[in-house]
Amino acid sequence: MRKRLFSLLAAVLTAATLLSGCQAANELENPEAPFPAQVQNVVISQAPASVISLSPSLTDVLRELGYEGNLIGRVDEYDQPAEIGALPSVGSSAEPDIQKIVELSPDLLLSQNSFSKKDLETLTAANVQVLCIPAATNFEELKAIYTDLSTVFVGKVDGAAKGEAVYATVQQALDQITAKLPAEKKSFLYALDADGLVATPDTFESAALSLLGVNVATGEDYAADLAAAAQSNLDVFLVAEPYVQEHVAQSESFKDFEAVKNGQVISIDPELLQVQSLGIADGLRKIAALLYPDAGFEDTSSQSSVSSEAQSTPADTESGESLSSGTESVSSQE
Repeated sequence: MRKRLFSLLAAVLTAATLLSGCQAANELENPEAPFPAQVQNVVISQAPASVISLSPSLTDVLRELGYEGNLIGRVDEYDQPAEIGALPSVGSSAEPDIQKIVELSPDLLLSQNSFSKKDLETLTAANVQVLCIPAATNFEELKAIYTDLSTVFVGKVDGAAKGEAVYATVQQALDQITAKLPAEKKSFLYALDADGLVATPDTFESAALSLLGVNVATGEDYAADLAAAAQSNLDVFLVAEPYVQEHVAQSESFKDFEAVKNGQVISIDPELLQVQSLGIADGLRKIAALLYPDAGFEDTSSQSSVSSEAQSTPADTESGESLSSGTESVSSQE
């Protein structure tokens, strides 16, 4: 008799557990309810009232979506505008102050970097939900960032649509840039240093610059086939500041490129290509102004101006020539 009672009780408990699980699953999949909503691998139960973003780009997107008022903390490198600068700092993107984050107790912590097991356990114990959204490597992934963040606040019913609508502003800005380019775009290679690190086709830098020209680099994860690239018909050699003509001309990796030998080198601020929000359009306008000086990009930037002063090197100080014999530069001065 006792055995039958135990069996009956076990059956009831099993049925209750299955029913609860089915209800939770149905709730998540219910197309009529905005929440809970799954973003990446995280289930958002309701729109967060308070958020801390450890990524400047994610912070930009949040502001574009209209959720600046939900921010209660910032990273050191994001101190503008004044309303953001007035928020308490939680350290840097690379080294966040976990205890300060716990002290501020946000509903949601956004990051593009993963956390150590210890830090994640600390945040979880403090009831801080963590959502990691990796940086984009192309514009489709950038669009997904907009829809993901919108879904966090709006839910699964209308979140994606709102994200796409806001991203349309980014696409429009990019389309305005490409519409002004000549039919024949310049070929380029973008080096991030003088030791052989190159923006390969699988990187966001390449995706952005490829709107302006043709990337001759092959390979992946910033490791390019430099021998093949050196044999290509390269129009311009792009290099990240602070590197200039002199550095790449003496580099074992790049000294044999004809564009380098001929002084077709442009230095650009690498931060221009690290922005993953509407601001990427301003960075591309600045670079386009140097690649295509007759296209009129100097007058179209909405946030900042182009600096195209030639940087002198020992080889070109006396010539006074610009791109044909030296290095031009473009920076992200605001």
